[in-house]
Amino acid sequence: MKKITFLIALTLLISSSLFSQVGINTETPDNSAILDVSSTTKGFLTPRMTKDQRNAIVSPAEGLMVFCSNCGVNGELSMYSNGLWRNFLSVAPPAVTTAAVTNVDQTTATSGGNVISDNGYAVTARGVCWSTSPNPTMADSKTIDGSGTGIFTSSLTSLTGGTLYYVRAYATNIAGTEYGNDASFTTTAAGFSIGQSYGGGIIFYIDGSAQHGLICAATNLPDNEWGCGGSMSSIPGTSSAIGTGQANTTLIVSACSGASAAKDCDNLVLNGYSDWYLPSAEELQQICQQRSAIGGSFSMKYWSSTEPAQFMFYLYADAVDFMMPGCAVDNSAGKVSFQSVRPVRSF
Repeated sequence: MKKITFLIALTLLISSSLFSQVGINTETPDNSAILDVSSTTKGFLTPRMTKDQRNAIVSPAEGLMVFCSNCGVNGELSMYSNGLWRNFLSVAPPAVTTAAVTNVDQTTATSGGNVISDNGYAVTARGVCWSTSPNPTMADSKTIDGSGTGIFTSSLTSLTGGTLYYVRAYATNIAGTEYGNDASFTTTAAGFSIGQSYGGGIIFYIDGSAQHGLICAATNLPDNEWGCGGSMSSIPGTSSAIGTGQANTTLIVSACSGASAAKDCDNLVLNGYSDWYLPSAEELQQICQQRSAIGGSFSMKYWSSTEPAQFMFYLYADAVDFMMPGCAVDNSAGKVSFQSVRPVRSF
């Protein structure tokens, strides 16, 4: 009987010990802890394993903890929660915004950014990167403008005139590189000059803005008739003024079903451009007056896209005589005659 009583008492004592608090290096464990470890010289060491080993644990309990040796940058403590392994330490890249682009000229511009936060890890590099495509990265052209948080200014150099660029600020810390918003700007167009090769041909006229003008092909198209010569009908609405050659050409092509100088220009694809047209009388006079700057050889008489406002105008069209003083307009050239053709386009 005494043996049975002793065994019962021992069992109760063991059960009590199993479900009570445990203290290591302390006789008064905290009431909220099942295990209270006290030390000022040593730490608590959890099981250490790789991410693959951690992920291979079968049916991990909620709250299970391990040290993942290859998580994050140098390893992180992991806890299983709500069906996922979650790392205690989450290293984040910096937060950065892109400054507006200012002081834009033909080859340079100014931008920069603001590193709002380093997210707890020192910013080791910052600057801007740019490209002719959206969302540039550090693999594109870039500046390096110091380190740390705060506002910085960047100078963009070696740009091409008249080009659309995209720029973003960047900032780097141990977690990686973060980019700011994508900003865009267009550099100032390069200066133009008469006789300059540009836009598939040669510039012969520049308007008052100094940014727009007219280009002629470097050589003639084959001689052709003006068009509509046998129709005994006119083309209402053509003009001799600079800037009207395209509209004139459109009218002629729409009205004349047969061969025509205007149609040859309208169908032309040359040096990557398909917007050529037959010049108006005054546009053609500009080519004549600038022929020494344009260079190359020229014929004696060229068709314009202008129909003269005179008696029996349906039989004639304006041609410009390159051999006459002042590049005179000949408004008595028969539409069925073959004259030289020089296509132009605008820029």
